[in-house]
Amino acid sequence: MSNQLTWTNDFSLLAIRMIGWSELLCGIGVIVPFHTGILPFLTPIAATGICLTMILAIAIVHLKKKENKHIAFNIFLFILAALVAYGRF
Repeated sequence: MSNQLTWTNDFSLLAIRMIGWSELLCGIGVIVPFHTGILPFLTPIAATGICLTMILAIAIVHLKKKENKHIAFNIFLFILAALVAYGRF
């Protein structure tokens, strides 16, 4: 599918769309509930979802392909999401 996102060659279009939608919804879930005051308990849950997504991305895709740049970025995102989850729980 993409020269930059080589991992997309290993997954079906449906799986790629599901990953994208889950990341989008978790991103919205981190920002919107806390800032609107509506169901703010969803913020740490969404941040935990991002942490899980980053762990799976590292374990299933990037370690096998030895994509160190992508691993570093996933670790960075994991740390940010973990800090949000910890701070909001």
